[in-house]
Amino acid sequence: MVYNSDLSMFTLLDLFFMKKIICHYDSGLNWAGPLAKQLRGKVEGNFIKASPQIHTGSRYFLDCGEGISALYLDIEYKADLIMVQKSKKNDFIGIYYDLTDVGEIKFSSKNNSKAIGRWGFDLSVIDGTLELESLVKKGSRTFALCLFVRKDLFYSFNKKDKKLHNLFQSENGILAKFGRMSPESFSHLTDLRRKKVGSSAFNIDLAATAYLLISDLLDTVLVDKTKNSGITENDILKIIDTEKVLAQSLKGAFPGIEILCDQVNMSPSKFKHVFKKVLKTSPQSYHMNTKLYQAKELLEQQQLSVTQISQQFGFCNAAYFGSAFKKRYNMSPKTFTQQLT
Repeated sequence: MVYNSDLSMFTLLDLFFMKKIICHYDSGLNWAGPLAKQLRGKVEGNFIKASPQIHTGSRYFLDCGEGISALYLDIEYKADLIMVQKSKKNDFIGIYYDLTDVGEIKFSSKNNSKAIGRWGFDLSVIDGTLELESLVKKGSRTFALCLFVRKDLFYSFNKKDKKLHNLFQSENGILAKFGRMSPESFSHLTDLRRKKVGSSAFNIDLAATAYLLISDLLDTVLVDKTKNSGITENDILKIIDTEKVLAQSLKGAFPGIEILCDQVNMSPSKFKHVFKKVLKTSPQSYHMNTKLYQAKELLEQQQLSVTQISQQFGFCNAAYFGSAFKKRYNMSPKTFTQQLT
């Protein structure tokens, strides 16, 4: 088995005694009850209530209609686990959005592992026939949304040019694709996370988010192989490194293309090309839009003034911040805050 440095603390003896959870997902909800038993818990409404010795937090499922089901996770693990996806049906495609800080997923049939999560491959599309295994460390927090889409429905989304039918064609024959979600998908998930799980409106919010994410997926690098020609897995990992740099500079000016290129040893032309293909936006727009999104979150808290927020994110003045905010969200910061009351 292959581990990254964060999982190297697991010895063979550790693995022998770790509890194994087997998940039999499908596009319906037949897996919910058996999974609850595996977690030494029970189903209550749309919640899977696990034993508190295994994990705390929300594990929530929903039939989104039209052959799509969703599993929402915002949990903290209380034990080391081996999570196995071993589906009894092969009639679905799994779409996984994972914003966990650290994680790893392993193909048990190919001895091939991938780092997943916020600073790894945070989006994966996997054929339901593939058996997957992941190791979960006690104390880790997971925020993820899993969508299970009936295969015939998934492939019907793009009938004309059959691009979806060629999604899993590769030299190694692995029925999975890994990449980065777009900034829009990240925003959809972050907005969903702020909703109260189980509230009267949450089912609507969850189903709407599922359809928004699927719609966005159809335009991403994972689907359009012609647009993604020449971009390697190593290129994507380099873009992830630059995302980290940009995330650390949100309270200041854009670092500059040359600094980002030096960080990942790419020429400016290749860097801008790869960044645009992976994240569907330019480095400058990514930095600005991320900054504005976090500023919007602060406005929602209604604890700081517009001027204070503009200063916190390094805008030269409140007027420039207001102009950028209005361009992004079609309203001024003042109008936005007035709508909150």
